[in-house]
Amino acid sequence: MAKKIYGTTLWGKEFIQSIENQTDAARLSRGKTYANTDKIYDVKISQNQVIAKVKGNYSPFYKTALTFSSFPKGDKEVILKFIDENPFVLAGIINGKLSDKLLEFIKINEIDIFRSFNMNCNCYDFYGAYPCKHIAALYYALTNQIDKNPFILFSLRGLDLIEHYNIKEEIKVPYPIELTYIDEINSPLQENITLLKQENYANFILSMLGDFPPFSHINYKEVMEEFYKKASKDLVQTISSIRDENIEKIQRILQNSHITMVGKNDIGVAKFKIETDLVKSNEELSLFRRYKFQLEDDAIFILPTELFTLFISFEDDSGSSSYTYLFYLFRVTYILIENSGYIPAVIEMDQFIQIIYKPLLSVDTIKKQIEILASSYPKIANINDKYLDSLSGTNYILNAILTSFVPKLGFMHKNQKANPPAISLSFFRGKLLRIKEFEYENSAFSINNYFSIFDIAQSNYNYKIFIDGVENNYVLSICVENKTSKEQYLLSEAILSQNKIEIIKFLSILNQFLPKIELLIKNSDVELSQKEIEEFLLKTSSIITKLGVQIILPKELRNLLKPKLTLKVKSTSKSFQSFFSLDGILEYDWQIAIGEELISVSEFEELLKSGQELLKFKENYLIITPDEAKALFAQINKKSKLSTFDILQAKLNNEAFLSKDLELYFEDIFTPKKITLPTSLNANLREYQTRGFEWNINNLLNGFGTILADDMGLGKTIQAITSLLFLKENNHITNNIIVVVPTSLLTNWEKELEKFAPTLSFFSFYGSKRVMRKADIILTTYDLVRRDFESFKQLKIDCLIIDEAQKIKNPDTNITQAIKSLKAKYKIALSGTPVENNLSELWSIFDFALPKYLKSLKDFQNIYAKDIEIHKDTQKIEKLKKITAPFMLRRLKTNKDIICDLPDKIIIDEYATMSKEQASLYKSVLDDTMKQMDQKDSKGLIFKLLIALKQICNHPRNFDKTSDSNPTLSGKTQLLLTLLDSIMLQDEKVLIFTQYTQMADILVEVIEKELFTKPLLLKGNMTKTQREDVVEKFQSDNRFKIFILSLKAGGVGLNLTAANHVIHYDLWFNPAVENQATDRAFRIGQTKKVTVHRLITKNSFEEKIDKMIKAKQELSELSVNIGENWLKDMSKDDLLDIFDI
Repeated sequence: MAKKIYGTTLWGKEFIQSIENQTDAARLSRGKTYANTDKIYDVKISQNQVIAKVKGNYSPFYKTALTFSSFPKGDKEVILKFIDENPFVLAGIINGKLSDKLLEFIKINEIDIFRSFNMNCNCYDFYGAYPCKHIAALYYALTNQIDKNPFILFSLRGLDLIEHYNIKEEIKVPYPIELTYIDEINSPLQENITLLKQENYANFILSMLGDFPPFSHINYKEVMEEFYKKASKDLVQTISSIRDENIEKIQRILQNSHITMVGKNDIGVAKFKIETDLVKSNEELSLFRRYKFQLEDDAIFILPTELFTLFISFEDDSGSSSYTYLFYLFRVTYILIENSGYIPAVIEMDQFIQIIYKPLLSVDTIKKQIEILASSYPKIANINDKYLDSLSGTNYILNAILTSFVPKLGFMHKNQKANPPAISLSFFRGKLLRIKEFEYENSAFSINNYFSIFDIAQSNYNYKIFIDGVENNYVLSICVENKTSKEQYLLSEAILSQNKIEIIKFLSILNQFLPKIELLIKNSDVELSQKEIEEFLLKTSSIITKLGVQIILPKELRNLLKPKLTLKVKSTSKSFQSFFSLDGILEYDWQIAIGEELISVSEFEELLKSGQELLKFKENYLIITPDEAKALFAQINKKSKLSTFDILQAKLNNEAFLSKDLELYFEDIFTPKKITLPTSLNANLREYQTRGFEWNINNLLNGFGTILADDMGLGKTIQAITSLLFLKENNHITNNIIVVVPTSLLTNWEKELEKFAPTLSFFSFYGSKRVMRKADIILTTYDLVRRDFESFKQLKIDCLIIDEAQKIKNPDTNITQAIKSLKAKYKIALSGTPVENNLSELWSIFDFALPKYLKSLKDFQNIYAKDIEIHKDTQKIEKLKKITAPFMLRRLKTNKDIICDLPDKIIIDEYATMSKEQASLYKSVLDDTMKQMDQKDSKGLIFKLLIALKQICNHPRNFDKTSDSNPTLSGKTQLLLTLLDSIMLQDEKVLIFTQYTQMADILVEVIEKELFTKPLLLKGNMTKTQREDVVEKFQSDNRFKIFILSLKAGGVGLNLTAANHVIHYDLWFNPAVENQATDRAFRIGQTKKVTVHRLITKNSFEEKIDKMIKAKQELSELSVNIGENWLKDMSKDDLLDIFDI
């Protein structure tokens, strides 16, 4: 327990001294012990008297009292006259503080303020003139309250300063948030939320706080310094990104949920409420098992810190309006904690006080950030059963999260961990502080006074400080601007014509840092010495700008330069065999960049010899603190070995100066050369695909792995196949080529290789009877590389391609580790998802294609990931783009150099392989029908068979109505999920057409369960109002990315241009019908290229009929036919041939 200190303020100290002069040290010591050990109780202050009971040795208690006499009238008048004539003393009183200057005046004028009282105690030791130990105990207890609230001293003497200056409301402890309730949000929500860059505010906050605040017996400035250091340091462990295999599922649930905060005036009880249709069973609810939640009325209630941890782990900001808003709000909270941009505040309750934490609103950047958040507030703060408006709601939620974070941190100051005082438990452990005891009676007032200095900065006036003049001859002036009228005044004028009290109240804060301000009350400006201008620029300016004061500097002081380290690189040889041979021949040296100028380290050392922090450098000024200089030289003296990759990255970010020969070499290797297409390629590439092929080969032949990350539908596969053909034809590949794909894409690769590269032999290493055999290309799946790793490890691999490379995004999985363990001369990763938005995925894919280029995962997270994922740091984003651009090619359909080269709609045949269950059922139904052919009308049976087999290809449940809806039972369903996953990751929308309403229901069930997103569904039996509602949701609500339509219900009359993907889950085998459905998205008003995916089951009747259709299309035979009626014109033998697999 901390030792109690009395007289922490000058007022309290003087009061203590007055009694020390009236009694002996022994009685004082015993009295202090009584006060320290809580033997004094039932303390009451009434008008001019203080009474209390003190526990005794010979009696249960003794009654004690101090009765004060009023100030003589003359003394009152002298005191009030002095206050009125000293603006900053008056400002202190208005701010709830008594100035030490007033105490000094009282002492000089010999006004007796401390000793004019009578004392009384009913113990045997009290003789009237000398206080006993019980009186001494009461005296110490009263001193504690005077420290917290020195106004008590004056009111006991009959001078109520609070009443005299009518400031009762002004010094009242306010609720820390202005709660404004609303019914509706009328203004449109801002779509894009910008995260503003924040600096660290700990030093600013600490500079404004005193050492020993009256509410505590310990140095709370030191405590807060220790707290802010701990919070910033341990933030990454306390609120860390979750490595949970279910994190993507949870993210999708929350993206499709409505999330509100439910709370009371007691911010500590606030929780988030999650309402969703996607959690329907204990299985889904179990996803949240590791997060503290409660289930009430079909809604999930979760603590702010638990949701904080989840949202910091999410990487996609799209979803419901509440999800997107909270995605950014939690990042703002993280940035505030990281940069100490928050402070304690106090809430008074009945017999208790609560310490909460709130953003540092005096800082303009933080205030603007909260206003940006508020512009996207979707009415989600339900406090006291009513909704708060945008600014109140945003502030309340931020306060609730910050307040719940602090106890989770587990902080307690180092000297009090074993037995922390009640006040510290309230500050750092979320405990309520009971204020019934006299010791804590004025604690709320005292705590509020200590931290309210940051709230005082919020004024009805803007303040501008002007520095004018030239070198060594500067003057400072202050201008006051009325926020309402926009009129501006010099400070001396504003004091006379504006709200003097409010202006003085604010300036009393500035006076702590700019003592010359008091001179400006009567003068237009004041002179500053060279030392004062340096102090102002280096220290004072950074503090007062955080109080909202604008500083206008002369031109030469406006853009102060900061020194920056840069590299100068040259080669010891003129012969460059390859990029990877440069390591042994590069020499580099550090130089200092000051603006556009480069100087040597020795020249920089010479510049710093003056010891000044503000230095004249040519026509500009350079600013560098001792700590900055120390850090810069520490980096120089590290002498750590830089790799060729380090130097390349420095060059790409313009942080290195290369010798001319090196500059030319780097330019040469990263400029794609014209490369002749392989002769055996059975395709005509589009121009952008040829460029992609050339880029790929150029990098591969220079020893770099590549990442081809073109948008879905731009032909990554054909670019990769063309690259394989070139490498094979030119003898760069003599050993195995391994292509690793998701199971659902195996058939597509087989089809593409057959079509575009007929000269390359291949086989699929897949299935229960798989055997490794000789071929140019071995196709396999991710899971089989893991399971049969030893077989793959034995192979000599020249080229390793991984498709849908996001499958290795988690570096810790066995699959990822197996893939990365395979050695290959050339490595190519294909990914259609925007990996630049998913940094763990980006690092892992680079770690496959170009190991060590992005350093270790820990280094990458420290250098790039945290700043980009949490802060959305645009500078770091640009830096990362620059260093990854040479090895990762990502082009969108909207790119100017792509869009002209594309058809308006891209049609892709996507092939699925039947599951074992499907194949068995397919064969069984086919065999049974064939046996019946001779007994019944064979043509009728064939059409019945066609429907049955189509339903089996869709999903066994679509046929038999009883099978499980598990997607693993259908190859087509698995392929659909793979496509949908990629489409959703690109934040795009898709229409899915099926002929069967039951299949639509199955897809809804599967998509909700597997992808944790709610698809919309349009059926023929819906009313006009229901149809319009579901169409409007798809078109305008970003939560709904998938729209399932039965072909008859959605074939005509709908405008669904929000979609730029169309999936035909089952085909009508008539182009006219397909086109009619596709035209729901591909029509007037569509601004994006539309990609059409036609799902076809390999080795089924679907594949054969599709070939027939394409042949007939070439003859224009199917321009107007509807449905599958054209099949009726076929002979029995032709129809049977379709099923002859």
